[in-house]
Amino acid sequence: MYDITKKEEKKRPILWKDWATNLLVSYIPAGILIVLLKEIGITGVIPTMILVFGGAAVVGKIRSKRGYVATWKSVLWALGANVLVFILIPIIFIALSE
Repeated sequence: MYDITKKEEKKRPILWKDWATNLLVSYIPAGILIVLLKEIGITGVIPTMILVFGGAAVVGKIRSKRGYVATWKSVLWALGANVLVFILIPIIFIALSE
């Protein structure tokens, strides 16, 4: 007989907020690894894409296992961290080096 008391777990589709948060979180370590690979002579589009999108997949897997759901607040925090790391800190270092 069919048991109607069990609830079926539906897989939640990937929302754009989750994907955006995963990408933004993965950009910081991917950016550091891209610079390190460039220093040892490995350049190109393929390693960059692997690092960014592979990092987003790893971050997404970790976030889904821990049950994190992306909200506007988490997207803005991740975006703010990227602005800080990729824009503000280099501007400060450039200003201090002159």
